[in-house]
Amino acid sequence: MSLNLKQSLAIGTVAFSLLPCSGFAGETAGRSMVWAHNTPWFRPEDYPLYTQGFYNFPLQPAPETGHKMEDSLAEEVKIALNHGVDGFFLDFGGDPGKGPAHWSHLLPFYLKAAEGMPFQVGICMDTKISKDYWVRELKRLLKANGDHPNYPRYNGKYVVCAYQFLQWENQQPGGWTIEEWKQLRAELKEAGIELYIVANAAPLPNEKLDLDRLTRALDAYDCVFLFDAPGHADETPEVNNEKLADFCRKNGKRFMACLHPGYYGAWLWGFNDFYNPFRGFDMFYRMFASARKHKAHWTHLTTWNDLVETAVLPRVFTFGLAHTLTSYSSYLKNSPQPSETPDVLAAYLRELLPGEVLRLELHSLPSQVKSPLTLSGKLYDLSGKAVWTLPPRSVSADQFARAEWVVPTAELAASPVLIPEFTVTAKDYSRTVRTPAVYLVTPWLQNAVTVNVPLAQMLEDFPNTLAVGWNQGILEASVDFDAPEEIRSILLFRNDRPIATFSPELKDGEIQLVSALSDVPRAITVTVENGRILRAVKKGQQNNSVWQNEVLFRWTPDKLETANANFGPHGVTFAGSEDMKIIVTNAKGEKSEFSPVEIANRRRVSNADALFAAEPEMTWLLDSPLAAKKGKKTIRLFAQPPRETDNFFVRIETASGKVHFSAPIYPFAKENRIEPRKILGTLNTLESTSGGSGYAFRNEPEFLTPAPKLPYRKNLLLTRPVSALSVRSGIWHFDGAVNGMETDRYGDRDLAITPEFYVDGGFDGKGKALSFNGERSFLFPARIWPLSGFGTMSFYLKPEKNGVKQSVIFKDGWYDGLSVNLLEDGRVEILRTYLPDLTEQNRLTFQRLTGKTGLKPGEWAKIEIKGDAEKLSLYVNGKLDGTIRQGVFRSHGNGRVSIGGREHLGYIPYRGLFDELVIRGW
Repeated sequence: MSLNLKQSLAIGTVAFSLLPCSGFAGETAGRSMVWAHNTPWFRPEDYPLYTQGFYNFPLQPAPETGHKMEDSLAEEVKIALNHGVDGFFLDFGGDPGKGPAHWSHLLPFYLKAAEGMPFQVGICMDTKISKDYWVRELKRLLKANGDHPNYPRYNGKYVVCAYQFLQWENQQPGGWTIEEWKQLRAELKEAGIELYIVANAAPLPNEKLDLDRLTRALDAYDCVFLFDAPGHADETPEVNNEKLADFCRKNGKRFMACLHPGYYGAWLWGFNDFYNPFRGFDMFYRMFASARKHKAHWTHLTTWNDLVETAVLPRVFTFGLAHTLTSYSSYLKNSPQPSETPDVLAAYLRELLPGEVLRLELHSLPSQVKSPLTLSGKLYDLSGKAVWTLPPRSVSADQFARAEWVVPTAELAASPVLIPEFTVTAKDYSRTVRTPAVYLVTPWLQNAVTVNVPLAQMLEDFPNTLAVGWNQGILEASVDFDAPEEIRSILLFRNDRPIATFSPELKDGEIQLVSALSDVPRAITVTVENGRILRAVKKGQQNNSVWQNEVLFRWTPDKLETANANFGPHGVTFAGSEDMKIIVTNAKGEKSEFSPVEIANRRRVSNADALFAAEPEMTWLLDSPLAAKKGKKTIRLFAQPPRETDNFFVRIETASGKVHFSAPIYPFAKENRIEPRKILGTLNTLESTSGGSGYAFRNEPEFLTPAPKLPYRKNLLLTRPVSALSVRSGIWHFDGAVNGMETDRYGDRDLAITPEFYVDGGFDGKGKALSFNGERSFLFPARIWPLSGFGTMSFYLKPEKNGVKQSVIFKDGWYDGLSVNLLEDGRVEILRTYLPDLTEQNRLTFQRLTGKTGLKPGEWAKIEIKGDAEKLSLYVNGKLDGTIRQGVFRSHGNGRVSIGGREHLGYIPYRGLFDELVIRGW
């Protein structure tokens, strides 16, 4: 059975009869099950707000029902169940203060949400604290909730999952010992609580599966699985599953297989820049194939909803993952439900640097079609011209199958975007659809997503035109469309971030302000002159939330009331005239006025009562259905002045759940300016094994295509035409943070900087600059640093003194980027750090460029670094100060950048002033 997204979101309990069930009493011993790790800090009631922190945000609506949290959890359970998940293990972390386990208060709410459905909700223990702590917490939680019919039992024993089992056995007191697990089990049994312990045996990074440890611990667990070993363990998933399954058979333990799609990190949030490859469908598929081989009755999905790491739930660019899970799950539980028509999905990286290969992969799920499938396609450029043909591939329709094409983007870099089109053909069947665009960007990647979409859910091409203009501070966008079925929503994106919905609730002439409201230390009321509140949400709250006669959150079109921002941000969309004003009134009755124009232009405006920020649209999931097949819709927005490289597209979703992504446009570029550039032709992409990211087991081919047929055998220095619209930029003036955030005046990557860094008097004698005293620095946003030093980076320095080696900008890890130092005599030293052999994790290579001009203490100097794939050049005060040839390498990977430097290898952190940082990919 193939369920599209809309059907999956809306489906009722009637469909649950299609799923195997052993009754609702919580007994699981006789059930084939897919369990999913669930991180309850990402709750569906708050999903609308996550456009702020993720490019790839969840799609589940969170309507204001009066019981928003409970109803959203119930809907999440339905969605998971209809994608083949039979239960959640909720991650509860131990509290260092020895209070209740973090998020454990949500267990009864999840159990209530699952009532009436064959869905179990169990505990996953995270963060040890102590054995006694977890004895106490398990007694508390299981006595109160363990007899609920949706709490899992195994032959009557309470099922408890242990994320932290024995991985840190030798690291005390943080790690569990075998004896502690035995004691925990015995003490709970004495209290009348028998446990069925599901143990995570995943090795630590680069270690082998420790079967000796599991043998010594036989009395401490009942079921064993590998939570995250696919990306970390020293051996392949197939080898580890073979070992573990055999061990379980011989020792009377249950083997639980693992499904793991890959690992994202939290780049946009600015922390956790780790990444493990998805390689299209390959990681997810190989884990499924291995689980199926071992006929595992239980399988663990890592994870359902951890948006930072490994989420599989339907999201804006990856709703194909959940679709694939539906099929995989049915086969793992021996209840296959092949679709009647071809069921094919597409996967590929959303962003690449020009010159990196584009790997396009199609994955065919079994269908009832008898004839072979022919898969083919084309790539279209910005102008709509077909620029690359994807030759036919033939696969069996009734089996799991994959096909790929590896395209050298160096030959296509004259366009900043490539739009895939795929055709699936069988006997009496042919369908052609386009999927979300691929962006060629330089000099860094920002959206790390692997697009993953089911072709059957993509709308076939239909007449639609997007136009975007700018007039006196107002952005105007219009969509002309003639769709084959009724459209539910149209969401406008700028630079891959959602900025507005074409709402049917808008009145003629109204202008929207899309904003986030935060930093509210005490109760305020928000009203609007010459306008209204269109929609509003608050993290952790529903509308009309009142506690002990205090309004926590309540809004109407006329007024928004909120107690404070302790629960996180608000998303507020205003609508009104050009002279709309936002009025904030605090508990003392003091009023302050905020201008929509100022908020849009400055992006962050605050006072003692509130901070308004121009943010991605966080309320769109509350919008009413558009309910139109044909017409022209226009919206107007208060927005920051457009840039030449700003690109726009719309995501159109129909009432039946089909989706269309329009072709991106660059409406504020006079032309697609193209220049010859020195770039690297390479197989190395974000998906390549590199340092500590990628698979710890090395030297596996990363392509299905045989090596001799790949575009490159080694990295090549190439001169190719590249579009200037691929350029990514950022400008930070350092003239003062707004509530701790320094605004990026070109892009959208603001910096967290505390007040003590700022001093009066910038490089031009005006504004402010950053002051470093040799003891402090701050982290730059994750991954926002030119790869291989490509493009232009400039800043101003005013060193306090010479005579010592100083680290001005320090880049750690194996991300292929630059560090900047000052030598004893004041000369500038540029250090590029990269991995020449991506299969060797620790053999970093350093490429050094040393200038000739010594900077003078107490004087400002402009430092400019320009690079391409051929050479790296240093300029001081506009004059060339040194050049070296670049190594023909690239390594994506971890590597946080510290402005102000770090003590290392004889260098001390920088002492002096720093100002006006500009990064540009040209």
